[in-house]
Amino acid sequence: MANASHAPIKSFIYVAVGAFLMALADLFIKKVAVSGLSMVTLFFFGMPTGMAVLMFLARVSGGIKHHLKPKHPKTLLIRSLLFASMAVVVFKGFQHNPYSQQIMLQQLAPIITIIFSVIFLKESMSRALYFVVAACFLGSWLIIDPSFNSASAYLLLGLASAVLQASAHTYVAAHRHHATALGFTFYAMTFIAVIGAVFWLAIDRSLPNLEELLWIQLTTLFACIGIAMVGHGLQSARPYVAQVGVMLYIQTPAAILLGWIVFGEQPIFNSIIGACLIVGSGVLFTLRVKSKKQNE
Repeated sequence: MANASHAPIKSFIYVAVGAFLMALADLFIKKVAVSGLSMVTLFFFGMPTGMAVLMFLARVSGGIKHHLKPKHPKTLLIRSLLFASMAVVVFKGFQHNPYSQQIMLQQLAPIITIIFSVIFLKESMSRALYFVVAACFLGSWLIIDPSFNSASAYLLLGLASAVLQASAHTYVAAHRHHATALGFTFYAMTFIAVIGAVFWLAIDRSLPNLEELLWIQLTTLFACIGIAMVGHGLQSARPYVAQVGVMLYIQTPAAILLGWIVFGEQPIFNSIIGACLIVGSGVLFTLRVKSKKQNE
């Protein structure tokens, strides 16, 4: 019999896999950002792959009408605005910050999701969660570096993206009856694609080469699937969004490894310690939840 005091295991799996795919999407966003391509080019040329992937997923998992019928346009618009704001801040962050450090700071999103879940969704907050919150904010302080030199100031974009991610995650969880995770993702992607198309036609009109076009398609592919999986995992976890949200921490070790392999990044010691605090506290909390479930 399933334990009523914990989220389903499948919710943890969905969020973990989705988080890893989002880390891969961020990798290709970084490649696009440093290549000189504009943000609107990414948004516009990523549209075909995104729409195709999401419509395919909708068709094989309940039907296009079930997932994509806009029953609550206002809710979809607010979620789309949050997503668009997050996309802009993330792109700007990757233009200026090392890939791994940007991802490390974005790992505050699960913690802020926990805080938002307690404040807005009226979920309970255990002593263990207080410890996780404190450890993660200390970790973010070490990553940013209190000296606030020119590089550190740009890392504040990582904090801003974490806040916007958490807002989007919490909003999806709070309005799970208004749209499915695929529905939220589809209309958010459509929204930024339309914005990208308007600005690209009006002021940009630069064309990516074949390699850059491949990066854009991979960004959209991994982002669409990852965001949809995270959204589904959080929706299926209610009223235990705070528990499942910690699985997003898987992005940090993936980012450190990918940043080293792809970009040759070597994070400074303070950043590594900060990342360990963020990841370690989240993992310990997850193991504590699993152990408690097995003992009850």
